[in-house]
Amino acid sequence: QSYGDAEVHDADAAARILYEAQAGRTPELPEKLKGVFWMSTNAASELLATFEGSEFDPESNTFKLRAGAPLNWSYSTGTVGWIFWAFLRLSYPLCSKLHFRFDPEYTSADMPLYMCNCVWMPMGMTWTMEQIDENSWDRNIYFCWSPDSKSKYASYILRRVIDGSGNE
Repeated sequence: QSYGDAEVHDADAAARILYEAQAGRTPELPEKLKGVFWMSTNAASELLATFEGSEFDPESNTFKLRAGAPLNWSYSTGTVGWIFWAFLRLSYPLCSKLHFRFDPEYTSADMPLYMCNCVWMPMGMTWTMEQIDENSWDRNIYFCWSPDSKSKYASYILRRVIDGSGNE
């Protein structure tokens, strides 16, 4: 798929397409982070993501997801989903990367966004990720005006729908 291409699929087909495109591309990534994840309670127009195919540094417990790269994140087909897609595709040529900086056990991470590989981009919010169980993660979002209080509206649960072996 090229940079500007967009495809429309139902959720099951889209999950399989993301898996097939990225599976095995980051072999050192911890098993719990492999596969395809559904943003199950996300109020935003984001639907699916895969972390495979990301740049991974096991020494720092960090992987870097290329924002706007083809076949790593999916969006709804509503107007807001297309706007999300367009803005993220615009960030791709700017080398935007979402850094996932994990603890040594890979159970929690902070998630700052960087442009041009090195410039931190304050987004007016802080993003984190905490493991709930083998297949679920709490994606916490804290707004700058309330940095100690998790947003109940913006935060969501990330659920694995395809594991690292391709099982649903």
